Amino acid sequence: MFVWDAAEGKKLYALPAEHRDTITTVHFTPQATLVTAAKDRTVKLWKLGAEKAGLMRTIEHRSGAVDVLGVSHDGGRVLFDQDKARIDLVCLADKQTVGQIANMGSTASFATVALFNMDDSLLVTAGGEGELKGALQVWTTPQPGGRGSEIARLMTPSRSGVTCAAFSPVKDTPFLVVGTDRGSVHLWKPPSDAARATTVGKVTNIDSTDNRTVTVRVELDNTRLQLLDRSAATIIINPGQ
Repeated sequence: MFVWDAAEGKKLYALPAEHRDTITTVHFTPQATLVTAAKDRTVKLWKLGAEKAGLMRTIEHRSGAVDVLGVSHDGGRVLFDQDKARIDLVCLADKQTVGQIANMGSTASFATVALFNMDDSLLVTAGGEGELKGALQVWTTPQPGGRGSEIARLMTPSRSGVTCAAFSPVKDTPFLVVGTDRGSVHLWKPPSDAARATTVGKVTNIDSTDNRTVTVRVELDNTRLQLLDRSAATIIINPGQ
């Protein structure tokens, strides 16, 4: 991998060959560092100089399910595919996990891309095979120590596989552009705060078979939601209640 002077089209230097497989993510940060991810299941942080780059740290043991891993715009956090159903927010300074998003179900897996939006308030992820094929999930960015919630699910026509995605750089005109494995390009407007309606329900049963899983049965008025049989829904329980 090489660093170039874009203005003059001149190659400055090559980075040391620390990755052992194909590099799939490169991302500059405001701190003059470079974040790379590769199919060797590592994320690396580099300090860029005028004549050479030095490896600062390596974060290992990714699942390798997601090729393109986003970095927050302040350069502090990277999205890290912990396994096929879980993505962590990892602090680049100390490699500590500061939040996570997770899919439930044996066929709900992440793939291809995981990105921050322009103000880091939302995340978007692409689905893999199974029930999330051709799907883009929009999540709230987790608060420190917490878990993000899925707030929208976008489906490509014919459930085409997502190969790339990007948010618009214009904050006042937000949209998401997505490319697919069928050569099509689609644009969506991410859900706004005003579009996230709240539905109040009544908890009728709680069942827990272990300390990791709990099943909550909730009665909701389905007149507005119009959920179909076997639909997926995210229920947020206020810890203060």
